[in-house]
Amino acid sequence: MSSCRITERVVLQGGRVGIVFVKIEYAEGDPDTYVLPLSVWTEVLTSDATRVPHNAIIATLRASATESSRTLLVDALELPVPAQALAEAIVRSERKRGRLGELVTSFSEQGTDAGEPRPVSVDSPNATWRFDDRFVLKFFRRLEEGVSPEIEVGRFVGAHTTELVPRVAGDLEYRTGRSDRTTLAVLQYFVQHEGTMWSHAREELRRFYERALTLGREIDTLEAPTRPLLEIAFESMPQNVGELIGAYKDVGAHLGKRTAELHLALASSPDDPAFAPEPFSSFDRRSVYQSLRNLSGTVLRTMRAELSHLTPYQAQTAAAILARESDLLKRFEPVLSRKLTSLRIRCHGDYHLAQVLNTGKDVVIVDFEGDRSRALSERRRKRTPLRDVASMVHSFHHAAFTTLHDTSVVREADRGTVFPWAIQWYTWVSAAFMRAYLENTAAASFLRADIAEVALLLDVFMLSKALHEFDAELKRPERRLDIVLHELAQLLGVAVS
Repeated sequence: MSSCRITERVVLQGGRVGIVFVKIEYAEGDPDTYVLPLSVWTEVLTSDATRVPHNAIIATLRASATESSRTLLVDALELPVPAQALAEAIVRSERKRGRLGELVTSFSEQGTDAGEPRPVSVDSPNATWRFDDRFVLKFFRRLEEGVSPEIEVGRFVGAHTTELVPRVAGDLEYRTGRSDRTTLAVLQYFVQHEGTMWSHAREELRRFYERALTLGREIDTLEAPTRPLLEIAFESMPQNVGELIGAYKDVGAHLGKRTAELHLALASSPDDPAFAPEPFSSFDRRSVYQSLRNLSGTVLRTMRAELSHLTPYQAQTAAAILARESDLLKRFEPVLSRKLTSLRIRCHGDYHLAQVLNTGKDVVIVDFEGDRSRALSERRRKRTPLRDVASMVHSFHHAAFTTLHDTSVVREADRGTVFPWAIQWYTWVSAAFMRAYLENTAAASFLRADIAEVALLLDVFMLSKALHEFDAELKRPERRLDIVLHELAQLLGVAVS
């Protein structure tokens, strides 16, 4: 970091909370601007009710002579009272000018308040608060010019279908001109739920593996699926596998149906430039092909460099994958050489089981921000909806094998016995999901393609997702390379055990 300066400040709620923009410049690369909600807080050191967690304190403004209290400058999103003030600013539809622009809040109702706040623990750089069972506030700490997809997609889908996504209640924007709008926060109506479908799948897999262990090695008599997913999707599930999976095959199918309904809604307005389906141009195809080539080249070079640092199993699997490098690159070539007849639409962009809430009776799809490591313009780009489909299939694989490697669920000594069942669960749940998705999009304009084109796009984006996952896994403190190497090997037809 070479410099840091405040570029904007705006006061809301009669001084209870302020918004500050902090621009950070680096020795190399583009600068970033972060949004910091601030509040002044008096901490009485003898009272637990006013104590401030260390991570919320930005500066000490004043300390009492007896050191019994102190006045602090705090991050408003780390304490309930200032966070509530920020939500109340949206509910009250405030409009306040700063030095260069103005903060504008909007709200869909009148005569209500935000409710009592409680923090929501999520794995996200954004700050999230829940207010009773009424609202959820999501605040975006990194400033990006433009309307957030969370607002844009949430309102659009909410207008075309009910109860598929959380309804948008209000937002907080920064404006510097008539058309220059930047989303700082979104207020959504709270969705009653029992957790995410990721948690639901993990619990179901725990029970599934318990049932599998009671059968011992009976699975040896059943052939492991090796054919492409689209072929398997329209076949009958083996009876013994179906009995063991039980009702979760219907859950997979329901997720496929809801995913189809999301994409149908996103493609339902041909007259809206932001959402109208568009064909693949030769430039689009070349862009997709080149990005796939670049990704695979980067990941395979990294994989080759890491070979000496891998476990024997990982190294053996990685070497088998590297031996298929030319086959992998050939899998991408039809994207460039073939004319694609399906259409590009707005998609979820970061679709997986943790982005779907389980209400007990249905599911609700959340978090349309996409991958925030990418620029906003990149996340708003229209793509084939099969990217979302491939991402969810990847999530089924990740759930099956993350649970398999959880020693609190499956003992290491039992992993070899359960491993074939994990493949069966992932394959047939994905098949149920895929079949329901295709049945519910059969008449959709965005998939007006033959099954060979659908198979091509699904294949390349499943490979792309697995390659991205390997790259991401290398950067995590606890690397789970066994799981993603198995997925890549399976997609490439490499025999693994």
